[in-house]
Amino acid sequence: MKPSVLNVTLCFVLIAAVVTMHDVFPDFSYRVPFTLLLALAVLYVFSKAGIQKPASYKGISLLFLSLFIFTCVYHAVLSAVTGGGLFDNSYWIFLCVIYVLAWLRMRFSFKGNSGTAL
Repeated sequence: MKPSVLNVTLCFVLIAAVVTMHDVFPDFSYRVPFTLLLALAVLYVFSKAGIQKPASYKGISLLFLSLFIFTCVYHAVLSAVTGGGLFDNSYWIFLCVIYVLAWLRMRFSFKGNSGTAL
């Protein structure tokens, strides 16, 4: 498996695990340490996979868009399956805000470096 495919797959698995944990187990007292442990495990795999070449603006934009859509759809499906309200858990909204902020940061950093990001 190519490292880039592995990295994207791990992002989706991490998001699914964390959103599932926050939706299905709302009273689970170890959510934060478990989330940090999952994030550290994924970062470790990222560090071992390495970056082969610099990412393009289009590639990073598609990654953020796919993470955003996946998070929203996965949470909506999970809320329907568990019978919870769509806005009962605000963690997924927090993730979506982080994606938008990271995308804006990336957009302006690419724009400042090359002047062709639009």
